[in-house]
Amino acid sequence: MNIDLIIIGFEYGAKGTKNENVYSTINLESSCGKLRTNASGMTEVMMKDITERADELIGTIVEIRCCGLSQDSKGNWSTLHPSVVELRDDKDTCDSLKTAQEIEAMAKGLTKQIS
Repeated sequence: MNIDLIIIGFEYGAKGTKNENVYSTINLESSCGKLRTNASGMTEVMMKDITERADELIGTIVEIRCCGLSQDSKGNWSTLHPSVVELRDDKDTCDSLKTAQEIEAMAKGLTKQIS
């Protein structure tokens, strides 16, 4: 499923890897702040661009693809296996936890037709 979240921060790649000097993870949250996740899976070109423009990208909407939502034992919401699809500079609002739950419910309701 795909959802839109807002950028709240970044993380560099692991020390000793080719990505240690670029942001390889984007910290994101929902409009209500109840869903937070850290998405990766970006191309090298995208990581370089994000690293160079990090300050101006805080607050930008990002479309991510994930395998659903998850909740930990403390009640915190996140996403399963999130990866960045694209920066959405054409949008200024993102999904809330409620809309993300609705998207997940719709995605779970889809079934493959056998022909």
